Formats: sequence, structure tokens, C-alpha cells
Amino acid sequence: VPAPPPPASQPEEESVDDAARHAVAGLDDEVLVIDEEPLFHLDRCSYLYGREVIPLPAAEAVELGFTGCSWCTPVAALTGPRGADTRG
Repeated sequence: VPAPPPPASQPEEESVDDAARHAVAGLDDEVLVIDEEPLFHLDRCSYLYGREVIPLPAAEAVELGFTGCSWCTPVAALTGPRGADTRG
């Protein structure tokens, strides 16, 4: 397991396929965004620590052009099997 990135770095865009992107566009699960930044996050994301966040439904975040964060992978978390860790 790689070490978490240093706090000064920023997450990249989450790598997702079109099916996952389309699936998350139909969800009303709450995600968090930071004003003027292009990513949406889960509430557990370490990048959000100490930052002012705006809660949005996932579908609205996608509609507004936000993409998932590579640290907390909200698209994978919201579209994957619920309540099961499938990473083995």
C-alpha cells in the first residue's frame, strides 16, 4: 500500500469509465466540493481537512462538471457494491 501523499499535494481526477460516470450522475448521495476546485469528495477525504466545503448531491456535482477525487475515489465508492469491500 503506497504512503498517503503529503498534505501540500493535491489529488488528481479519479480514473473512472463512462459507465461509472453515468451511474454516479443518477445518484443523490451527498458529496462535498470546494469552491473553485474541480473535484468532488467523500466526507472522509483527508484533502478536505480544514477546508470549507459545500455539500451537493452527486448527480448535481457531475452536472456542474465536477469529477471524482483520486484520494477518496467517490465514484468507485458510490457505484461499487454497497457495504462490501471488493478489493480483496
